[in-house]
Order: sequence, then C-alpha cells, then structure tokens
Amino acid sequence: MKQVRIRIIDMDTNILVADIDSQLEFETIENQAARSSIKLSYDGSDDKYQSIMASSLVFDLLVRDGVDGKFFHLYTGAEDRYRVDLTDENDELLWRGYLLPDQYSEPYKSPTLFVSMTATDCLGILRGKEFVDYSYYSQEKSVIDVISTCLKATGLSQDILFSPAIMPTNGYAWHEIYLDCKMYADEYKKSDVEFLGSQKKDQIYDILERLIHDIGCKLYTWKGRWYIIGINQQHKELIECYKYDSSGVFIGMENLNKPVENRRFYADPDISVVSPWKTVEVSADLAEQNDLFKKGYLECEKIYSPIEAMDSWKVNPNWRFVGDASFSPVPKDGKYIAKWTHPGQVIPDFNKSSPVHIGVGGIRNEGNVVGSYMELKNPIWVQVPSVWLYKYLDFELELVAYSRLSSKDRFENNEFGYTLRYEVLLNNEVLWGNFPNSNNYLRDALELRYADDSIEWKEQVYYNKNFIETRKRLTGKIEKERYSISKSGWLQVRIYPPVLVNPMERTFEEVGIQEIKMKIIAKKDYELKLIRPDLRYSTKMNIELYHIDNAQDNTDKRFIFKREGMQEQKSWRESWKRSGVNESRRFGYCYAAMTHSIQPGVHVKVDGTALGIVSPNELLEFKWRGSKKFIPTRLEMDFSEGRTEITMCENVYEELFTTTGGILG
Repeated sequence: MKQVRIRIIDMDTNILVADIDSQLEFETIENQAARSSIKLSYDGSDDKYQSIMASSLVFDLLVRDGVDGKFFHLYTGAEDRYRVDLTDENDELLWRGYLLPDQYSEPYKSPTLFVSMTATDCLGILRGKEFVDYSYYSQEKSVIDVISTCLKATGLSQDILFSPAIMPTNGYAWHEIYLDCKMYADEYKKSDVEFLGSQKKDQIYDILERLIHDIGCKLYTWKGRWYIIGINQQHKELIECYKYDSSGVFIGMENLNKPVENRRFYADPDISVVSPWKTVEVSADLAEQNDLFKKGYLECEKIYSPIEAMDSWKVNPNWRFVGDASFSPVPKDGKYIAKWTHPGQVIPDFNKSSPVHIGVGGIRNEGNVVGSYMELKNPIWVQVPSVWLYKYLDFELELVAYSRLSSKDRFENNEFGYTLRYEVLLNNEVLWGNFPNSNNYLRDALELRYADDSIEWKEQVYYNKNFIETRKRLTGKIEKERYSISKSGWLQVRIYPPVLVNPMERTFEEVGIQEIKMKIIAKKDYELKLIRPDLRYSTKMNIELYHIDNAQDNTDKRFIFKREGMQEQKSWRESWKRSGVNESRRFGYCYAAMTHSIQPGVHVKVDGTALGIVSPNELLEFKWRGSKKFIPTRLEMDFSEGRTEITMCENVYEELFTTTGGILG
C-alpha cells in the first residue's frame, strides 16, 4: 500500500479532530483503517471532453471499543464544518475536501467496527446553491471572477492554475474578458406587491459547468489547487498556466509539468478503439432581443422638491445634447396640469403630466439647424455576419411638438412641413433623414398630423378653477420595414430642435419623442458544421454552447473586453484563435476545430487496474500495437492496496484546419 495520512480539521475551532477522548491528531494508516478503505475517486468519462472531474475520498475509521456512534459528532449537517486533508508519507498535501454533512453509517453491533466516512471536493454540493450576493446576477464580471466565485462556494480557498483552450486574437487574457451575469437570471417578474416579486436564478453548479465546458476546459483539484486545463492542452507534458489566487486575482505565469509514467496492470485491461469525428456541429442560442430600444430610452425621472411648485426632471442618461440644443422634457400625452396654489396668483403653475419623455429644445431656422441636436449617448452596434449575409431593420419613429400659438390653418398651408427633423445614421452615413435638401426626402419624410387643444376644468380654488390643458400638437411619424443592412457599423439616431420659418415667432419651442422602435430581424441562433473531407466515417459530434461570441449588445450572451485605458472594439468579440494556432476565427469555429484536433484519427481507450497510484496530473505509457501515451480520464486510487482503477484515452493530437477551413456545412 501507499502510506498516507488523513487529517480531519474542525473549521469552527481550527483544531484536528480525533475521537471522543480529544486526541488532537489521528492518522488513518493500515492498523487503524479497514483494508481497502482509503479510496480517492475522480468521476470522469470515456473520452477527453469531460468538463468537470469531481472527486471524493472514502475511508473507514476504526472503533476498537464498540461504543455506539463514536464518530457521530462528525455528522453535523454543516457542509463546511470538517475539512479533510489527505497527505503522503512526506506530509505533502495530495487532496483536500470536506466531510459530507449528511452521510454516516456503522454496523450494529460489534466490539470492533469500522465507520464509513465520505469527503468530497464540494463541487457536487454547488447544486442547489445560488450566489449569496444576488446583485451578482445583474453585474458584469470577468470570466475568471465568475469561476473563482463559484469555486469559493465550495469552501476550498485554493489557487487556480488555468491553461486556456481558446484565446482572443487581441492579446487579452480571460481575466480581462467579461460576462453580463444577467444571462444567469430570468427577467424579474413583478407581483401585485412589488417587493414580493420573483426572479429565477441559475444555480452555481450549472453556471460553473456550462462556463468550463464552453471555454473548452477540464476542471479538477489536486494537491490543494484547482486546475482548469484546456482540452487541447492536456496532451502536453509541459503546460503554461495563468495562476490566480482563490479570489481570481492574477498572480503570474506558472508551468505545469506532467510526468510520463510507464504503468503495469494487474490483469489484462479492456481495449476499445475510438473513431475520429467526420463532422463536428456547434450550436448556440444567441438570445438576441429584437427591440434595440427599451422603455427606459424615453422616460425622464421626476425630481421631487417640497419647496418648488413647478416640477423638474432629470435628463434621460441614454441621450446627449450637441451644439445649442438643450434638454426639454415633454409630456407623452400633451397634457399640462394647471393649479392655483396661492391667493392673488395671476398665472397658474403648469406641470407636465406623467409619463414625461425626452425632448430637445432650442429654436432653429434653416440656416443654423445643422450641428445642434439630441442623439444617443451610446450608439448601437449592428454586426453583419459576412458580405454574403444581411440583417434587416424595422424602424418606427414618432415625434411631437406642442404649441399654443399655432393653428390648423397654418398647418394646412404647409407652414410646419419642415419643423420636425430627424436622422438615422450608420457609421455617420445617413440611412434615413428628412432634411429638405436630402436626395431621399420624399422617401423619408414624416407623415404629419395636427390636433387642436382642449381644456378639462377641475375644482374651484381661490376664485379660479384648476384645469388640464391638452395643447395643440404637431406629430410626425415614419415606419420602415425590412430595411437591409449589408455592413457592420454604429447606428445613431438624431432628433433636432424645432425648425421655424420665423424664429422670432415661437410657434414651437421643443420636440419630443413620442415613440421610437427599432428591431433587428436576423437568425436567433448560431450554427456551424465543420466537416473533414478526408474521412469516410459518418461519426458526428454535436456541441451546444451557452456562452458564445457576439459583437452586438442586444443580448446578454456575449464576451466583453475590458482593460483599463483601452476602449473595446466590437470586432474583437468575433476574432479568436486556438491556443498555439495563428488564426482569426469565430469562437464556435475554433471550438469545432479543436474538437476535431483532439480526436484526429483512430485511437485507443483502455480500462483496467494499474499498479501504483495514478494522479490526474500524469500521462501514462502503455504498450499495445507499439508504445503509446495516454491521458487519464477516470480514476479511483486505492491507497490501501496501492493500485488505481483507470480509464485512459490515447494521447493523440493533431492541429487540424490550420491552412484550410475544412468544409463548412
């Protein structure tokens, strides 16, 4: 057997726990444990694609005096109460975990008996857990921060060694690549009592498993560290890793050396032959929202004051004002509430009825209107997949200007035909606009309407009556359907102040947005088939990704690049490479090519019992039709017997699709 020691540490008192006589240390060695009782298992798979290799340690404690429930005090229901350290004869840490809080068994009744205990790396107990800080589900966090936060929920504060499978071509590391964690929670649902609303949140295990899988890695723990190794890196004897502390803070680079061990087997192992993939298909739900403008783009928030009789409003943060244009909020329904608030008042106080929308003021004429406008503070990026594919836009805009001085006769005489102005631009080129000198004025002109005012009288106050005035209004509306976009770029919307023939006659003083809608019409999923034309096999692997690259912001499922002092370029989001390969491809393509490369040809899988203890950080050598190297994919280390039940896959790897793209299905 291999000499090992098990220590159980009470994390509440930070002392070593033995038995009821308070011995401060106990050693589980051959004279204190049942034969074949110390087993460390790694749950893996029959292939090299498993994303999480969870581990558990099973051991038996000896009870010599037959006392009932001698170790019952270890059964607490607290998953982070008793830590278990497994060390070798040199006191080097091999594995660390926690006692399962809800498992305890012993026979009844014998003078000498063994109590079975189980400890795990606590990855499994992440099922059913959510982030303690619910605000995490609404923040942007780096990929490494999300992973480290998930791993800290196990209770194991261990450093992380990370060797990525896929990297961006811009040189950013994964701790500089962010996720919008809103993707891990459903939209908040209000109830009749708002504070009792609900929001379904993803469990930590599901988040961790999907993320490790989607970045093409394998997660396991060994010797007090978490290892996250790219599945296209596990064949290497020397692996370069990013080292992070348990909180995801980058420490530096470190090499992982994987020794090649020549192993003998107890009996003849089982040999299986595995075929390469003819086709690898990668798919993902992009979860893109059609609507680019949400409710929050228009409404303004009221500023409440106990002193001022007239209401004031905050500028909607989604818009900015250029030139001589100024913020001027307008009531959506055109109603102004007039109230008499003190005796002798000559003019009532006028307040705008809610909801109040963003508007732009600053009277202009034809000679000075250019250069003064309201526009989106952050333009909207529209990504077109390629020169052969299009995206389509549906667009609806309705503008309004309120007045006391206008008249329907003047409207019918076309005096207000050019008052309302707008432009929609892509990369600073006008897509639609209704300036009179535009070549497309007739195509893009607003449909104008005019409505007279009305008064609704209310209660009597100080010899006067309060009233609600619905003012005269000029509205302009345009709708566009299925407008094709053939190139990527920044989409911008500009709204201009009212343009008057005679600025001295202040017929209109502001223009507001009644409604704005813009929808992108495009495929809502990502699909890619990468086919090897040189193979005659019919084998196929389907891969579904939850996280995927996306240059647009109308989805939470996208990678975001953040580095202090650097502004993100949208094109970065869709330019990736396999680690060690010089290329620039979509993330899904790199994933498919990597999957092919891991299984490039016919290879061998071996199941058997090897002599000695095999760790997850080893490569093995075995002779079958010549000497071959193997990667362990499933392990059960029996320290009492000094042997390991093992599943291992032949260490074959070939970098495919480096000079040709293969056949895309």
